[in-house]
Amino acid sequence: MPLHRRHRAAEFRKFLIRIDKEVPAHLAVHLICDNYGTHKTPAIRTWLARHPRFHMHFTPTGSSWISQVERWFGFLSDQMIRRGAHKNVQALEADIRKWVKHWVLTRYGLARLFHLDWATGQPVRRYERDRPGELVHVDIKKLGNIPDGGGHKVLDRKAGRRKCSGAGYSCIHTAVDDHSRPAYSEILTDEKKEIATAFWTRPRRSSPQPGSPSNAS
Repeated sequence: MPLHRRHRAAEFRKFLIRIDKEVPAHLAVHLICDNYGTHKTPAIRTWLARHPRFHMHFTPTGSSWISQVERWFGFLSDQMIRRGAHKNVQALEADIRKWVKHWVLTRYGLARLFHLDWATGQPVRRYERDRPGELVHVDIKKLGNIPDGGGHKVLDRKAGRRKCSGAGYSCIHTAVDDHSRPAYSEILTDEKKEIATAFWTRPRRSSPQPGSPSNAS
């Protein structure tokens, strides 16, 4: 998808040429444009005269047709441009291209780009072991405790930080079986090896049925 940094008659002519190449020759092309002078220059009129299958429809800037285009640009601005951090124009243009591709794929219910294998273009399937207990994923997430009465989101930021400074941390230990996907979690006080090892013995005892992490070795 070409991106142009200026909107002159030259860029608009390139846009028309690209459409002419990509749309099958037996189809008519109807373009709905606003009354911008770029769309009506002598060069553009000459090109359109040589390509009679192109039909231009000029509407006021505030019309519903143009409002739909502006609405799409609003989505682009809110969902990508304002949320991103771009070091240069090239990075911005690259992200715009990715966002437009994502928009089209989502619109038609197709797989997103990061769900596809780049080499084959086929959807990537989730890796999975053949039998329960053959592989168990273990993770530890360390989170700050919220003191009684709330933290900085309830109080102001300064008071919340002062109150939370001595609240300490809690560690969420989690084990998930790769095949059958049961999860076992505990909130513990630390992530040291002794506590982590003791945690690992408990899901094995608490899930004795087949298809659980109890079969892991």
